[in-house]
Amino acid sequence: MIRECMDIFSKKIEQSGEEFILDNYLPKDGTYIMITMDDEDWKQKDSVRIFYDKKTDEIQGKMHLSYSHICFLDYYSKLIDMNKPMDSKKIIHSNNYLSFFIKKESLFNGKLTEQIINGYFEVLKDPYKKYKSGKVKELYKETETVSGEINIDLLNQIQNWLKANIFHMIEKTKEKDYLKLFFVYEDWEKTKALYVQEGNRYLIPNIYNNNKYNINVDGQTYGFPNNNLQMNDKKPYLGNLSRKQAVPFLLNRQEVLLQAKFYDYLEGFAAKGRLNLYFDMEKDKIIACKNTENPPSGTTGYYLRLKKGKEVEIHRADTVIYFNENLRPHFLYQQILEVVEPKNYGTVTKIKELERIVDEVFFSKYLRTNYFTSPEDISLNDKVLLEELIAVRDSFLTWFHHNTSADMRDIVIRCGWRLVVNSLRKGYRNKAKDQINLVWSLEDYFNKNRRKAECMNQIEKNLQEYINCDDWDFENDQEYFFAVGQLVSYYMKKSKAAKKPLSLINPFLTANNISLIKNKLEYLFRKYNYDIFDYDRKVKNLISHVMMYEPEGKIDRQMMIAGVTATNVIFRKSNSDSKNEEAQA
Repeated sequence: MIRECMDIFSKKIEQSGEEFILDNYLPKDGTYIMITMDDEDWKQKDSVRIFYDKKTDEIQGKMHLSYSHICFLDYYSKLIDMNKPMDSKKIIHSNNYLSFFIKKESLFNGKLTEQIINGYFEVLKDPYKKYKSGKVKELYKETETVSGEINIDLLNQIQNWLKANIFHMIEKTKEKDYLKLFFVYEDWEKTKALYVQEGNRYLIPNIYNNNKYNINVDGQTYGFPNNNLQMNDKKPYLGNLSRKQAVPFLLNRQEVLLQAKFYDYLEGFAAKGRLNLYFDMEKDKIIACKNTENPPSGTTGYYLRLKKGKEVEIHRADTVIYFNENLRPHFLYQQILEVVEPKNYGTVTKIKELERIVDEVFFSKYLRTNYFTSPEDISLNDKVLLEELIAVRDSFLTWFHHNTSADMRDIVIRCGWRLVVNSLRKGYRNKAKDQINLVWSLEDYFNKNRRKAECMNQIEKNLQEYINCDDWDFENDQEYFFAVGQLVSYYMKKSKAAKKPLSLINPFLTANNISLIKNKLEYLFRKYNYDIFDYDRKVKNLISHVMMYEPEGKIDRQMMIAGVTATNVIFRKSNSDSKNEEAQA
């Protein structure tokens, strides 16, 4: 799948060259200074402060005239990773004598010394001190045929200039970012050619993960790439020791250079928080999105999820058959149970809006920001919510961002009702209502009907009519268990306690037979019958029929929960009540 993504990237490189990478390239936070070398008196150009502001999603310093040049120079001067430095002490982070990268703090804490500078330039002057023997030495010999000889005179001039100037170039600061110097000519094309030459001098011998895995086939070097995979002598289990080659695959130089550029391109997005990449195979487009964004409708191809660590990593790859930001059919968030202050209800046409509602109602806004967060890093004290979030977030991600909703109906029902019970146990009655309405609305959506809404409307209507009559019985178990919940809700209203937690429903939810449920209802009747009077016809009707009915099926806990959270029919005025009031008036 990554190979197919690289095919699109390769086409973009063929069309636009390396400008395609550099347009997305983000230099690390720091102060960037260019020094011109055309005259005997080398001149320091304006310093440019570059940093990425996460709050505004803007690159400070991008509007400077030298910004594009800095991106180019920085790209060809950076280390592949910190395990492959030219300075063995890892104080200097650049890869060639034309550039000089250090952390600012190294200037003021004594880490950067003339000895460190001399050691850095000694290796650059004679790379065979670093590439001493074996396969890496052979690789550097090949590199010399590409990059030519080193300009020792220029190298010495730069070395001397640095030792004379570097220690007083900037004032002492608490900033932890970089100071980066570039030595350039007034002729930009001449500068570019020299930086490419010296950048390749570093890149080619270091492009592979470990040169000991390199093999030569028909005059071509094949090796193990350095991106997103690791081999470590201290961790032999990383290799496949049952094969002649322990590494998973080998690439030739052309392939490994393309892959390195591909990961450089991805790193630009990762640094700016655009961690979701869509590769549209039909349009040959690459779309980068933040966690709260989706690709355009019609995107078909592949999806990569990135993570920015010491290097950019691909943590997930998936197929996107056809992404459509419009919901088909539209989703209707129905107020099946009456809500005091309805919010978010109504028709939803965009998948992004449905994701927001699910995130808010089910997951208290922890879903969209934690699709990929490690469980131990999610700051959530609610154990049940945390467990459900971890269990189902991958399925919701696939639905909302890849348009694949297989098995979502069952996932929504199982997860949704567990969250409803959790809300009830914590006393969040209104939240539980919203969650029940969302579960049932989604169930109707996946079933492509409005059966739940119609069913619940009919159950509430029937029960209100029943309790005003003497001769009636429940038509089915659903009506019965809804009535049980209504009766429990009524008893909760009778409580004189200052706080009336919904935890009173818990014993009914854990009961495994109808006899136990009726015993608990009897206990509540004994507890509160001092406040139930003979003229309470509705109450007596409901109690007597609930205690006499024998359900045929299993205990329907969902309907009991619905009965507890719904507006209680006992306190509603029926048509007959209204007529009596009119007659008395």
